[in-house]
Amino acid sequence: MGRDIMPPMRFSYAETFCDPTFLAPLARAAEDAGYDSFVVPDSVIFPAESDTPYPYTDDGDRAFLEDKPIIEPFTLVPFLAAQTTRLRFTTFVLKLAIRPAVLVAKQAASIAVMSGDRLRLGVGISPWPEDFAAMQLPWERRGLRMDETVDVVRGLTAVAGSNTTVRYCRSTGARSARYPRSPFRSSSAVTPTPRSGAPPGRATAGSMPEVTAWSWRGCSRVCTTSAPSTAASGTRSRST
Repeated sequence: MGRDIMPPMRFSYAETFCDPTFLAPLARAAEDAGYDSFVVPDSVIFPAESDTPYPYTDDGDRAFLEDKPIIEPFTLVPFLAAQTTRLRFTTFVLKLAIRPAVLVAKQAASIAVMSGDRLRLGVGISPWPEDFAAMQLPWERRGLRMDETVDVVRGLTAVAGSNTTVRYCRSTGARSARYPRSPFRSSSAVTPTPRSGAPPGRATAGSMPEVTAWSWRGCSRVCTTSAPSTAASGTRSRST
């Protein structure tokens, strides 16, 4: 009997909070060093005041994020893609639930086409109610909105187009003018307990307790990230 062939190990270069002028040289260096992908974070605002604890520090403090130069992902990725030839770019993670579904589909598809399918769309829910307030969206039912947004994005970037029935984000039967040659796939940092039997196709991310009961439809990879022990207790990672 032949030996099972294991998939190759791939490494991503994760850089956050550095001087934006360093990003292009770092991307080129990561490509030259053989990295598979370059991780791109997402942040919309830093609220002046908030009672919401940060889920990834033991004391819930997020002061270390203040004044950090996080460049908007759909602006940064095409800029870095133009500086490289092989390196892939992973949003780690895009705050999908606070963004317009149809616009995300158009932006992601456009970047994928122009970069030669080098975008990996890692998505998640923002843990901050202030993000939803800033985007004039309700904090309630954010999980359902997230699920529907994923369906709309995936549908609009498919060859056949989308006929997704939605309640929490607006969309009509349509397709993107140009679409990626292959479905979006990603590896993302999360702390959920996914429901078993999720087929491959994309990755999702989340951290809030209510996220753990979700059905991670179409996940390709789900990985744990650092979190306080109390928040991480009882959670697990799933990779399909």
